[in-house]
Amino acid sequence: MTSVLALSHQLSALSDDDLELVLEARDISPGGIKNFLNLAESLLAPESLDRVLSRLDRNALAAVAILFSAHPDEPPLSLGEIQEIITTANPQHKLPFDWARRTVGSLNTLALVRLTDTGVQIWPEVTQALTLLQERGAPSLLELTHLAPPSALEAVPIEPVENADRHAAEAAFSLLRTTRDLVIELQDSPAPVRSRGGLTLPASKRLSETLQIDIDDLPLTMKLAERAQLIVETAESWVTRPEADAWLLLSPAERWVTLVSAWAASLPPNILETLAQHPRHIWDDALDTLVPWLFPASADFANAQAQSIRAESRYIGALSGSAGSSFTRALLSEGPTAAAATLAPLLPTEVSQVYIQPDLTIVSPGPLRAALDQQLRGIATIESRGLAPTYRITETSLFRALNRGLHEEEIRSFLRNLSLTEIPQPLDYLITEAVRRFGSIKVSTLPSEASSVSPLTAITASDPQQLETLLVDRGLQHLSLKRHDQDTLISTMSARVVLLSLHEAKYPAAPGENELVAAKNDAPTTPFPGPSPARQANPSITHLRERLRNNQHSHESDPAAGGLTHQLTTAIKTKSRITVSLVAPNGTTHKYTILPTSLSTQRLRGLDELSDVERTLPLAWITGIEPAES
Repeated sequence: MTSVLALSHQLSALSDDDLELVLEARDISPGGIKNFLNLAESLLAPESLDRVLSRLDRNALAAVAILFSAHPDEPPLSLGEIQEIITTANPQHKLPFDWARRTVGSLNTLALVRLTDTGVQIWPEVTQALTLLQERGAPSLLELTHLAPPSALEAVPIEPVENADRHAAEAAFSLLRTTRDLVIELQDSPAPVRSRGGLTLPASKRLSETLQIDIDDLPLTMKLAERAQLIVETAESWVTRPEADAWLLLSPAERWVTLVSAWAASLPPNILETLAQHPRHIWDDALDTLVPWLFPASADFANAQAQSIRAESRYIGALSGSAGSSFTRALLSEGPTAAAATLAPLLPTEVSQVYIQPDLTIVSPGPLRAALDQQLRGIATIESRGLAPTYRITETSLFRALNRGLHEEEIRSFLRNLSLTEIPQPLDYLITEAVRRFGSIKVSTLPSEASSVSPLTAITASDPQQLETLLVDRGLQHLSLKRHDQDTLISTMSARVVLLSLHEAKYPAAPGENELVAAKNDAPTTPFPGPSPARQANPSITHLRERLRNNQHSHESDPAAGGLTHQLTTAIKTKSRITVSLVAPNGTTHKYTILPTSLSTQRLRGLDELSDVERTLPLAWITGIEPAES
């Protein structure tokens, strides 16, 4: 049996979602892959198998070792037999009752096993790759099946655990602030991605500057938010999910628990179980002991994993120095409620009122409650973040609020309730003047019959001199403004783009009557109403999957054009027995199991071992081939 041919059939039978999971799990490069046979060859290539085996955790390697040890002439092992073998090898270590099902499932997602009606086998190429790993120092097959994790040595705390809690709580607060700002920023303005996936460089710079974090910390921040189901990458941009609105309204401790629970769920279970069993002052040492044991096939990969987990743990407040935080320990041992209760007293208290200054700045004496912060950002611009954030109200920010449908009295009422003092006279005057001036320039979409160009946006003004000013404003050149008549300018840009550009240039523009509803809907909203969107694959993975399916479907009526010749050539080269299905010109169907020997002049020749004859089969009669059962 040729592994390449068998794997190509197994892959082609997968659902689209399962196929994308395989492509993502194996990190396949799309280049050069046109059909499922190419894909199978790539997955079974020695360098590809070496890379994936080096990164398997101990549970997956234990299953590979069990399948490796099975005699090739014996029937495939069933899941029950695999579970029995691993249980016998670990008499003192309790394993989940479905260990075999879950572990073999993960190997199947990595395309490392062949699933048959009677059991599970690993491909011969996987056996060869594991042998090479052992020659380079990987543990023996017997050692790989021992799953009881090692215990870290008890150490004397270097510093009081209370100090670790204080530093960890500071990291947790920083994580909360950064993630909240990220969500709010993406609600206002999604971040575009490249065609092959990942943020564009301008978007990365914009987000890092807005969040006031190092650009190198941005990927981890976004990964944590994505795991917590707050943001998602679409084909065009990073956007928020519906769950983000509810998350913003949680208490700070609850928001942290949501983020860290999702992070913890992404770690191998042995790490969490072992940390929960050890005193938290030795968690750093426990990682040094546990991670190399958990990833025994490659010391380099294990070290990289340990460094990554340690860096993430410190970033989220799970680890400080060499000790774990009490609230993370509570999360692992007692659950989310206990963790939130432990963390809450360590975080700064949120406030519900602020000081409004005569210079139009707003100073919050502490972190502002999330709902109030979100409302305030609708009429002010945040200037500094941290324990005592500051905001500034400007004419432009007020125009933005009015454009979203807020009325003068709503703005005044909100600020009166929010402020610890009276509204200063300069702010009172600014609001009055902004309301008076707002709408002196109107932006609306012209009816389609008014122009042959679509869309066409019209700009009118109460003062004709304002139109002259717009025409000569170099900052608005990208709008390509032209005079339509004495009272109107036109632009080929959409009304929304024109409106935003005028606001950025500090003009008192407002939507026309036809644009009013659309303007109100420009307020921060989630782009996915209703249920959460399905899992979003990397765009390059989606394109590869579509290419494979298109090739498969386009050749269903002509198997020879769909890679049949390639499959037969592979079977001949590897001396693999195959079952050939064919339809004769008179309509009769036949199936032959042969060992193919040659392919020429549109005819396949092969030895039918059952009848002990050489058969010659016209290629045009063949409707399909598949690996022969062993």
